[in-house]
Amino acid sequence: MPTIKILQKRYHSQINELDFSILLAHAINKPREFLYAHPNFPLSAFAYARLRYFLFHYKRGYSVAAITHHKEFYGLNFYVNKDTLIPRPETELLVEEAIAAIKTPPSRGGSGGCWLIDVGTGSGCIPITIATHLNCHPERSEGSLSQSGADRDSSIAKLPQNDSLKIFATDISKSALRVARKNARIQNVSINFLHGNLLEPFVKQINTATHQHRNTLTIEQLNNQTIIITANLPYLTPIQFEAEPSIQREPRSALVAENSGLALYEKLLQQISHLSPSVISTTRSLRSVQAPEESLAQSAKRTEIPLRGIARPRRPRDLTRNDKLKMIIFFEIDPSQTQKISSLVKTYLPLASIEIKTDLAGRDRVVKINLTLP
Repeated sequence: MPTIKILQKRYHSQINELDFSILLAHAINKPREFLYAHPNFPLSAFAYARLRYFLFHYKRGYSVAAITHHKEFYGLNFYVNKDTLIPRPETELLVEEAIAAIKTPPSRGGSGGCWLIDVGTGSGCIPITIATHLNCHPERSEGSLSQSGADRDSSIAKLPQNDSLKIFATDISKSALRVARKNARIQNVSINFLHGNLLEPFVKQINTATHQHRNTLTIEQLNNQTIIITANLPYLTPIQFEAEPSIQREPRSALVAENSGLALYEKLLQQISHLSPSVISTTRSLRSVQAPEESLAQSAKRTEIPLRGIARPRRPRDLTRNDKLKMIIFFEIDPSQTQKISSLVKTYLPLASIEIKTDLAGRDRVVKINLTLP
């Protein structure tokens, strides 16, 4: 059987050196450092057969991560398969910005905590990386039993004792959630994985936990919290997908969206705008103060704002308290989508401010949306 040195020389001109070293190390089940320390190590017949199998798929267009089912992201090793998007280095910018936002002391009064919601989590690389760097490891109690997948779907994972950061992650794909849970177990972090469309399962989870039966959240449920939403949703157009051979082997549904690639982001913005009528619709409530008495009462009932009498219109009482809801939203985008996504944000969240963060190549990559109410 050939040695490591012979194989490196044989394939030197046929395949990228880094890719080959990863495939070779995976074939012999050794770290890459082993290749350089033991160049005369002979491969077994089984290991050589594995390497040739890997190279066969590599030449057919499969990426190294797709072949080995592993991808490094932000210094962590993630399991991936055909059901998930392979983590990209560009997404590390979104993670950095989210970590910085969580670490920044709140500008509001009170001691409210922080809730992180990763929408369309896929492999879970975004929330898991954030949780790992912020030491969000699960508590372990004596005699605790492991939960089944179904139990984990409907329960909230244990969080650090300070309970200052709660992490949720949603995905419409149950297969992707299985991958994300596996990665969370590997990294030993505490995350609430929820199955459903964008923010819908999060709203359902919170309303269930607080014994509420409605489709929206209120200011009482989000009292003095900072809500951070991260999303790396499909944002490529069908034309972009077809023009890029390197991504043809990944799930199309995790890459492509309609409406110039922004259909899912628009849907998410719409959901965010309806998170809490008593909070997000503040401007609409204030515009109604000159309305007739009946209209004001109907508006108060619709937005769940109690009235102490309607003798004279006035600012809703709940919105004059010190309670504030701060939302920070991070979207990863294609550089060509900056203007369109900014327009969508202003349409659905007119009170929000927008920042565009650029990647190492100087291209627009992350949209940061700040929204503080009341």
